[in-house]
This record gives sequence, C-alpha cells and structure tokens, in this order.
Amino acid sequence: MLECEASSLAAASTDTGAKDRVQQVLAAHELAADTAERADLDVAFHEAIVRASGNPVLRIMFGSIRPLVRGLIIRSLTDREVRRAGEPLHQDILEAILASDAQAAREAMHAHLSLALQYYGEDLDIPLSTVLRNRAAAEAKTGDLLAVLGELDSLSSP
Repeated sequence: MLECEASSLAAASTDTGAKDRVQQVLAAHELAADTAERADLDVAFHEAIVRASGNPVLRIMFGSIRPLVRGLIIRSLTDREVRRAGEPLHQDILEAILASDAQAAREAMHAHLSLALQYYGEDLDIPLSTVLRNRAAAEAKTGDLLAVLGELDSLSSP
C-alpha cells in the first residue's frame, strides 16, 4: 500500500523537481557497476518516489522499512530470473509518474512489488543471509558457485 500510494501521489504531484530526481536516480541505477551500488540506487529510486509523493507520513513509514526494502532488493538483484522480471518495471513506474498518470503509476508499482510474493511466496521473510547461503549451496551443485561467491563478496565490501 505504501509504495503504491506514494507512486500515485508522485504522479499527481506538480513538483517537477521531485519527478526529475526520480528520473535521475533511475538513470544512475541503470548504470551501476556492481550489485551493492545497484541495490543502494534501487532503494534510492523507491525513496525518491516516496519523497515525490509530498506526504511526510509516507516518508516516515518508508524510513522505518528501508532496511527490509534493501534486503528484498538485494535478494531480487542477485536472482537472475527476478531481476529480469522486475527491473523493466522501474521504467513503467517512471513513465507513469512523468506522465502524471496516477492510476498507471499505482498499477505499475503494484506489479513491481507483487513480484516478491510471486517469486518468494511463503519464504519472503527469510533473512537475506539465509537465502544467499541456500542459493550458494544450490549453485555449488550446478557448478556456478563462483558467480554466487562473487555476488556475496560485492555485498560485503564497503
């Protein structure tokens, strides 16, 4: 509800500076070099939308869930299938906000956030560290352990 409402309000807003900020953050996100930077910019994209909503209560609420959001984003960015499905939806959200189409912005954000439930289902709340360890074990069986370890290293480096 929080991010869907924020997207709708951001689209309805007349604050072009805030909308430009959403666009700038998404452009930087698309150019990010590694998973950690990409995750930080993904969180910044979602937060820029909340800020563009102009609603201080939504800003406070997002601030309280920011660590959870970052964990889910890292989980998604390190899963090739989820990343392929979710990343293009950022552009749909942005386009709706820039077009001032509140309903389309709400629907695009809903589609984006629904991917977590679709892909993760009941284990949505499993800590990221457990998910990555389980994924590393599964990848080791398929011979792609080095790729997973590389992702883990990029997340732990400053």
